[in-house]
Amino acid sequence: MRARRMKRVSLSIRENCWSRGLSEAILRARQSCDSFYAMRQCMLNRARVNWVMWACALMLGASACAGEGESELASERGALGEGASLPSGERDLVDGDHADHLHHNSVVLASPEAVAEVFDEATNLARLEYPDAFQQVGWMMDAESLAGMEYRVERADGSFSKWEPVEVYWNEGRMFNARVRLNAPTQVMELRGFEGITFAEIEFFEEVVAPEQIQRRERPLPPEAGDGGPIGTRRQASVAPRSLVIPRSEWGAINPGKICGSVVAPYRASIHHTYSPSSDGGDAAARMRQMQDYHINTRGWCDIGYHFIVSQAGNIYQGRSRSDRPGAHVGNQNSGNVGISFIADFTTQTPSQTQLNAGARMLKWVHETHGVSMTRTAVKGHREWPGQSTSCPGGNMISSLDTLLQKTRDLINPPAPQTYEVELDVTLKGGESFVNQGSSEGVADALPGAEVSAEIVLKNASSSVIRGVRLGYAFDELGLTPLSYTIESDHPALDQSSWSTNDAMEVESNPEPAQMGRSGELVMNAFSAGESKRVVVTLRADAYSFAMAPFGGVRAFVTHIDDVYAQSAFGSAPTVNRTGTTLRDHAGLDIFASDAWFFEGPEGPDVEGWTAEGTDAFDDFRLNTSHGLLALHLVGEGATVSSPQWTSIDADAFPELVLRARSHDGEHIKAVYWARDGEEFSEERSVRFEAAGDSEYHDLIVNLSEHPQWSGQVKALRIAPLAQGAPSEEESGWYDMDHIYFQNRAEGTTTTEFGPVIDQAAVALLADDEEQPGVGGPDRDSDQGGRTPGLGANDGEQPGVRTASGCATTGQQGGGAPAAALVMLLGWMLTRRRRRAA
Repeated sequence: MRARRMKRVSLSIRENCWSRGLSEAILRARQSCDSFYAMRQCMLNRARVNWVMWACALMLGASACAGEGESELASERGALGEGASLPSGERDLVDGDHADHLHHNSVVLASPEAVAEVFDEATNLARLEYPDAFQQVGWMMDAESLAGMEYRVERADGSFSKWEPVEVYWNEGRMFNARVRLNAPTQVMELRGFEGITFAEIEFFEEVVAPEQIQRRERPLPPEAGDGGPIGTRRQASVAPRSLVIPRSEWGAINPGKICGSVVAPYRASIHHTYSPSSDGGDAAARMRQMQDYHINTRGWCDIGYHFIVSQAGNIYQGRSRSDRPGAHVGNQNSGNVGISFIADFTTQTPSQTQLNAGARMLKWVHETHGVSMTRTAVKGHREWPGQSTSCPGGNMISSLDTLLQKTRDLINPPAPQTYEVELDVTLKGGESFVNQGSSEGVADALPGAEVSAEIVLKNASSSVIRGVRLGYAFDELGLTPLSYTIESDHPALDQSSWSTNDAMEVESNPEPAQMGRSGELVMNAFSAGESKRVVVTLRADAYSFAMAPFGGVRAFVTHIDDVYAQSAFGSAPTVNRTGTTLRDHAGLDIFASDAWFFEGPEGPDVEGWTAEGTDAFDDFRLNTSHGLLALHLVGEGATVSSPQWTSIDADAFPELVLRARSHDGEHIKAVYWARDGEEFSEERSVRFEAAGDSEYHDLIVNLSEHPQWSGQVKALRIAPLAQGAPSEEESGWYDMDHIYFQNRAEGTTTTEFGPVIDQAAVALLADDEEQPGVGGPDRDSDQGGRTPGLGANDGEQPGVRTASGCATTGQQGGGAPAAALVMLLGWMLTRRRRRAA
């Protein structure tokens, strides 16, 4: 940060207080602390109130509420005993004149912008003119450097003293403490040489209260210093245990074992915020040292004012060494009052759950150690005690005190374990967009281009609210594209029918409705008891993905519920679970194609809508789940298989059929039939060709364009795996088809991205009068012609067990395929065939 210069600020008390019509308000403030506070609020609401004017009014008003030091001094002396006196240099043992951490005679510049208001690059000066004479000024700052910081003061005759360095007596990194002690009172001070300040609190004192000698901590820190000293050990009731707080010896306190004041049994507690500084600067221990040094070496107190301090990370630091001795944190109200402060500015910041939880742990210890009741009578915010004129601990903490106390009471008397019941359900809806021919049980089927909707319904069936709910989702990565979504709630009816848009749609981290993506997480906010929320997602089926993706359809799972549930991924085990069940669900969707079939489906009857005809000619028709095949077991003559009712093939664009098949009973004849709208299957629209029967896979390329009837939009396809004759009792009878699709070799295209162009010779089509070979081939009685051991619907494997490759072997390429085509096919089979996840 570049160096800045202080702007000259020259505002006299007459010009800025009296002449602006504030005299009456200030006089009234001298008579009443309440009216002073109202006056200050009025001033703060004025447009462009100068900070020095504010300081002058605060100082004058403070004098009406002051006298705190005297009254507390008397109270403390009473506690010390008749005739007792305070040790020299420790006037703050009793709350002091400034026993309020947001002092009426201080100015806070809480941001670089606020600091910039008092810089002037032209003069390199800042003139501080105060309404009452002062003899000490203290600074607590965050800055780049204060090495050149100097001051001079105006004497009674109007002349100025020489420039003197400001005493910077403490520094760690960007944190600084500084002070000026004057020999005579003044009302005007000029400053120069400030550099890179990002935060500053400037405090004016009517008299010198800081000790002449700076107290410093020992370096290096002795291990566990003070544990065996005057304060005794951690076993003492008034010293919090290391398991709860970070002791003074560990954060580097000055004189870790020091005791301030006499024993006063605590019976109440006060909640504060530090206000200034409002953050720990990234090093809470250093901030603790800064505050303690300032309280001791500038304010002249015995020690840091608070008993305990909660950092922004929720760590608790021991402030004063014992909680049964008075602190310096509430004017005239310190006796028997345990002070707990949070490093924050709760006028603008909101208490985090981390800090509230830490505060509850600290209050629990105060209750159990000193018997302080956890009520709003015994535990108050600083400003709630009589005689206070401060906003501390800020409105946001005041509104959180009931929550803080309830958290504490729950720690003291834990409620009966809450049982949580949460239900998650995923369904797919598509109406006429769904097809149902040959569907797997419980799995919807759709065609590319269809729009369907997913409904993810999450219900809180618990008796209490659940918070921080987040929902993970994933859609079929190959075939489904989300178009939009809404989040709806059935509150207040709680009937899962009275749905209305929920405020979770406004959560900034949630994706835009049209940019949901195929996977992600949605923040669902809190659910009241009995409330259901649903996510309705409109999806488009883009492409064939039947069993080709890691999963088909929609997955949803709860990723987080505060203190109830946590799960990182759909298939992972919950790391936190108070529901007794795993909160995930899946709705399957198969996206079929109208012109390509691979038969990679899951276990079950789904054969992608294909049917078998000729019931007397076969006794088994199924999906071969070992290798991903359409398997037909023949026992007679005339069996055929037909494509589903949604078949649609552009015959003009795709002249060749790719049929990958195998059989085991020798050479045989296969036939292919087709029909267009309004046509029936007939011999007039069919072709026949020879196929090997050597138990190997063969890619059979059938050039259908050689037939004059192959044109237009084909709406039905039929294949006769054995077009002549029937298997003998000694033969296998199994005829399998691994995939069926169409290609245009000249254009280099196919009807599916999962099938490559097969560049090999097409099979020879047989003329109607051409002599056909016998069924099973000439070597029917050889080893190749008999029933092959281990073949069948699952090739001898256990039912439903599938291999990872999808094919037993690559087989030989019919028609003398070139080596390049064989290599291409091998690579495709190894990389592109994917199985459905279980």
